[in-house]
Parts: sequence; C-alpha cells; structure tokens
Amino acid sequence: MKIFVTFLLISILSGCHSSKVGSKVLNIEGNWRWIEKSGGFAGRKTTPESTNQQMSLQITKDSMFYYTSGELVSKQAYQLVRSQSLLDKKDHWTIKGSEPKVLIDKTDNFLIIREDCYDCFINKYEKSDGK
Repeated sequence: MKIFVTFLLISILSGCHSSKVGSKVLNIEGNWRWIEKSGGFAGRKTTPESTNQQMSLQITKDSMFYYTSGELVSKQAYQLVRSQSLLDKKDHWTIKGSEPKVLIDKTDNFLIIREDCYDCFINKYEKSDGK
C-alpha cells in the first residue's frame, strides 16, 4: 500500500501553469492530515485507523511535501490549472500533468483530491496545525 500511495502522490504532483487568464488560483497552502481514501472498483474505504498509517501533506505556494508517520516520503513542485473533468465535463482545479488527472476541491477545513477517472480514488484531508 505504501508503494501505491507514494506512486499515486508522485504522479499527482507535476509542475504546470494556470491555463485561464484572470482566474483566481485556488489556495491550497497549509498542513493537511489524511483522513480517508475511498473508491476503486470495490468502493473500499480506508482510514488511518484501518491502515495503521498517519499520512499528511504540507503544501507551500509551489511545492508539496508528503509524509508518512512524520517521515518525508516525497517532495514535488506543482501549480494548479483549470481543466475539464472527464466525468462531469465541468471545469475544476487540477494539477496539470498528473496521471491520472486529479481534481482538487477545498473548503476551509478539508482538501479533496479526486482522480478523474471511472473506479478511481478520492483522498480526503483535514486542515491541521503541523505535520
């Protein structure tokens, strides 16, 4: 599972630039604690409790740092762009170059990273004060 999560995150985090002139870029900066992963063909749901792993993201204006149990696993530059979803044909914030494409949604306290494909996964993070 650790290898899959690492591969998924590395594929998600690729550098790019905004494709829409005048669009205000979504601010996802901060520290985010992973709280659940769901989806896939079986519709499975995993949590820190079910995997016995604590995962988190630290996001700056241009880089993402991925931690497992407080240990840095990967670092990658990124930029957000608006792109049409394969699933709902609407524009969403995405990380250009990610494979599969991921859609980013954010509220004040939650960050949702959805793979833009059928039977793919959704990772949900909660805002935290640190790693």
